Order: sequence, then structure tokens, then C-alpha cells
Amino acid sequence: MKITKMVAGLFASAVMACSLTAFTASADSYSIKFMKGDLNGDEVINVTDMTIMNAHFKLIKPIDDLTVADLNWDGKVNVTDRVLMSQHIKCQKAIHTGDADGDKAVTTDDVRAISNHIMGRKALSKSGQYAADVNGDGKINVTDIAKISNYLNN
Repeated sequence: MKITKMVAGLFASAVMACSLTAFTASADSYSIKFMKGDLNGDEVINVTDMTIMNAHFKLIKPIDDLTVADLNWDGKVNVTDRVLMSQHIKCQKAIHTGDADGDKAVTTDDVRAISNHIMGRKALSKSGQYAADVNGDGKINVTDIAKISNYLNN
């Protein structure tokens, strides 16, 4: 068990270091990416965002940043993402955002917070743990860190 945590911790640290290096190199073009599902950038996920997603699906107006609309982090924007947004708006199921530290942005700070949680340094809050499990497999691990790092580096 300890070996598994140590290996996960080392991998998480390596992934975090890579993402931090990538951000340092492109700091001039860095902009905060808000929570997944917030398609209009107003820091809430509501019917307005659903309207934007529906316009995208009806080919009326494409979404500028598809990574924000990819709510289940599978690399695609499809009907699954629309269902997840609908469930979130109806308060049936919250969207996994990747915002582990709760600052309404997915940044390298979230990668650091998840890494610290995995290594046992500092536990995430309950809502942070839910947000950290970006692929929804019920585990917080390096796969979640890798998905967030990939999102940040795009």
C-alpha cells in the first residue's frame, strides 16, 4: 500500500512539474480557464450555457473552446456532455470540473492540490475530492492529474 502511494506520488509530482514547466514557458499567453460547462464565462453553469451548447449541436454557432464543453473529460463534445449539463442544471448531478481547490478555475494549483492529496500531505475538502475525480471513476489518482494537465496545456 505504501509503495503504491509512493509511486503515485512520484508520478503526480512528475506530471505536475511538467505542467508547471509548460506554463512557465508560455506565461505570456496564459489565461485562466474557468470551470467546465461555463460556456459564456460568467462563473455559473446555467440555462444560458445549455443554450450555447444546443446552438453548437444545431450548427448555429460553434463553441470557441471545446475543452470547456467536454464535461466528462473524454476528449469529445457529444450528447453525453449535454446530458451532464442538463443534470447539473436540474441539480441532479454535479459536473466534475477539475477545480479541486474551489477557486472557480482549473489551473496548476488544482494539479498541486490533487498531488498533495494523493501523497497524503494535505487532504482535499469533500467538494474538492469530487471535483478532483475528473474522469468519474470514483478514485483520485494520477489519471485525473494527467487529464487536467492535458487540458491546461491545450
